[in-house]
Amino acid sequence: MRAKSIEEIDTVRLDDVAQIQNIDWLKIDIQGGELNVFKNAENKLKNALVIQTEVNFIQLYENQPLFAEIDQWMRANGFMLHTLLEQRRRLYAPMKINGGIHQGINQLTTADAVYVKDISEIASVSVEQRKKMAFILSKAYGSYDLAYRLLMAEENFAKKEFFKKMVGKKINAISVD
Repeated sequence: MRAKSIEEIDTVRLDDVAQIQNIDWLKIDIQGGELNVFKNAENKLKNALVIQTEVNFIQLYENQPLFAEIDQWMRANGFMLHTLLEQRRRLYAPMKINGGIHQGINQLTTADAVYVKDISEIASVSVEQRKKMAFILSKAYGSYDLAYRLLMAEENFAKKEFFKKMVGKKINAISVD
């Protein structure tokens, strides 16, 4: 490929955006620049609860940080990997299936990684933040188990009411130890 044009644009560190005070949930997909954003948003992300970011397992862009580097940064900054969404695979050239390379066999190329505040440190998170995190995880990702874990120690927590509210339907049998 050849570049048709090159343009320079001014950017601002996320930490320097005054209009953004708190970030509960961040979803980011900027073609390999995610780690650079995280490193320039350490103050804004200190209190973030959930971060969904594109990660790559093989290099698709020049000087692109791969999953391991993003994962190390996340863990060093108080997050843990919760799940991988939208896992994409590609074939190695010259092989094609039905004329394309995007229906890969096993080579994982890209996914969306969902990171959450490390639950081993969850006691340092306020009740209000735990409630927000539980809401995001249950509604956006269907992670009812982690939402339950976040809320189960709260005063006036009712198991049956939790599942009615979060799942939206009656559950006849559930075992919680």
